[in-house]
Amino acid sequence: MISPARVLQPLDVDFERCPTRCYSSAGTEQLRWMRAGMPQLGQYKNILKTAVFLYANEEDALKGIKIGGSGFLISLPSKRFSQLVHHVHVVTNWHVAVSGAPSCPVVRLNTISGKPKIFDFDPSEWTFIPGGPDLAISPPLEWEDNRYDAIPFHGVQWLMSKEEETKLEIGAADDLFMIGRFIDYDGEETNTPALRFGHISIADVRIEQPC
Repeated sequence: MISPARVLQPLDVDFERCPTRCYSSAGTEQLRWMRAGMPQLGQYKNILKTAVFLYANEEDALKGIKIGGSGFLISLPSKRFSQLVHHVHVVTNWHVAVSGAPSCPVVRLNTISGKPKIFDFDPSEWTFIPGGPDLAISPPLEWEDNRYDAIPFHGVQWLMSKEEETKLEIGAADDLFMIGRFIDYDGEETNTPALRFGHISIADVRIEQPC
């Protein structure tokens, strides 16, 4: 469990916006407030602490070899004590934690002391919607604020509805962050995630589990 004060809030990360003249497919002119610029990533360094690495087994996780993927930490409020307590989970792709060859359900988390904490989960412990999106969520982590060098996303505030997405006109060409594993670097004995900027290339495409 984690205190709500120890999570990353959406307002901690933002893009500047500027008025931009745009045209519809019919040639109609319109003014949109678009995310602009590419601010220095250093000001968002805490967002790196939301990432975790995933492995096939505990031995690989301890050595930092044969990494299978990455995920991110998310905190969700307790149903009983929502104002006081949050539970921390890992979210990743279903094909990484559950169905991969091999599957990589084992979570490695950075600690303040330097020696990583390993959560030796089994694929059967991850929760997902059969036949649904290519997403899976771990069991709750045994969380200690003063032990882990990590910060979860505040799940409720970071989640976005389809209505909010439409209202904000989020779509192709908008800026975004990419956080996770650098393909040619395993991180060795601690997680060293990459943080890069990119753009949405195509929107409204659902990635689901194969039937």
